[in-house]
Amino acid sequence: MDCIVLGRWRGPVGQEQYDAYRLWKRSISAAGAESEEFDTYGRYDIVMFVRGIGERDLIRSLNALRAHMETETLVMIKGESIREAFSDLR
Repeated sequence: MDCIVLGRWRGPVGQEQYDAYRLWKRSISAAGAESEEFDTYGRYDIVMFVRGIGERDLIRSLNALRAHMETETLVMIKGESIREAFSDLR
């Protein structure tokens, strides 16, 4: 599936949060998925487009961030463009 992951840090950002973010990105790659980070929208600290990841792999990858970040996931409908998916955020 293709999705957009939106995240907000729970507290101050330091080395521990940075390490969790790096682990999350590595787990996405290990699942065989592609990811691309976008400029953030005002209320989000992370906006990441993830392409070709299974639901279980996505959940497993987000576990690396749960202690540090509140996340939301927008699942993209097949054929939907990134622009269309982002229009829901405005």
